[in-house]
Amino acid sequence: MDRILKLIAERESDFPGALLKARDLLLELNSGEVGDGEVLSAQAEVHYWLGIYTPGAESREKYLAQAVAYGKQATAMLPDSVAANFWFAACMAAHGVVRGLMNSLPYLRPLELHGNRALELDEAWFSAGPLRLMGRFYSRVPPWPVGPGDKKKGLALARRAVELAPGHLYNTVVLADAYLAARYFDEARELLRSVLAVPEPRDFKLNHARCQAEARHILERLEQMV
Repeated sequence: MDRILKLIAERESDFPGALLKARDLLLELNSGEVGDGEVLSAQAEVHYWLGIYTPGAESREKYLAQAVAYGKQATAMLPDSVAANFWFAACMAAHGVVRGLMNSLPYLRPLELHGNRALELDEAWFSAGPLRLMGRFYSRVPPWPVGPGDKKKGLALARRAVELAPGHLYNTVVLADAYLAARYFDEARELLRSVLAVPEPRDFKLNHARCQAEARHILERLEQMV
């Protein structure tokens, strides 16, 4: 698995080549077998990144649908794995964005279940990934009776993510979005402008561009609200 993990880590410096190679190597590991939980969890992550960064809605939807399927299998085999639970929940969240809310309502309950399980297992994992994921989840999904949305809870989780991993730019984007959802407009605007002021890094330029594009989009929504 070391070679595969290295390819995943190099996902941006050689996109999509590194991820496609990792996918193929993972398929070889599971060839003819029922499946290994760690391999399936890694496949979920690989397909998540392919779905996030591949251009074209149809291709993104295909990759993310596969990611969800791998994540579901991984959590069935590794119910106490933070990685399996996190990637399953993250893949459902990303696939839900592509499919739209009404087509993704069946994801709400399992996403909350597995996202919170990852949160219980290790809130600081992957630069506070479980906190980031569930902060956005509770801030964005509809409240009762449609869904479990809770803007105060989402804001608290997003704040905690920034406390634990302030250098992870996407945590700041999620917190700004949570502030906007809770109608703390000045706080949201300040954070969004801080994200847009960060210069491009040497590594992970795709993620940086994604963070800034999302920050611009949220800032535009904010200015339309006030």
